[in-house]
Amino acid sequence: MEKSPAVPAVLYHATYGRFLDSIMEHGLGGEIANNNKMWDISSDDMVYLSSDIDFAISFVETAENGSDDESETIVVIKIDVSRLDANLLSLDDNILDENRELSWQYNGIIARESFLDIYGPYPV
Repeated sequence: MEKSPAVPAVLYHATYGRFLDSIMEHGLGGEIANNNKMWDISSDDMVYLSSDIDFAISFVETAENGSDDESETIVVIKIDVSRLDANLLSLDDNILDENRELSWQYNGIIARESFLDIYGPYPV
């Protein structure tokens, strides 16, 4: 049986800047997120996170359902993992290669109180 890596103290979530107001009001995840999936393989009610900020950004930059708007920006939210329910956090089921330990999934809503910082905007 494969040993799970230690859960990092912080994780990052990258998204389009246009979603930031809604995220600040409602948190990360939930019905609003389900309607704005960047990848077809994304599961409903999952928030995808990374222990590496550049890896998180790469998911938005290469998203299947990404934006073609040249004025679009990316923001990255830094999350305090100690404020999450550890029972809802696991390695990302969609990543099976050498990057597996960089990608996590959270099966719930991440409240604004868990946000440590917001970086960006970065151009797409």
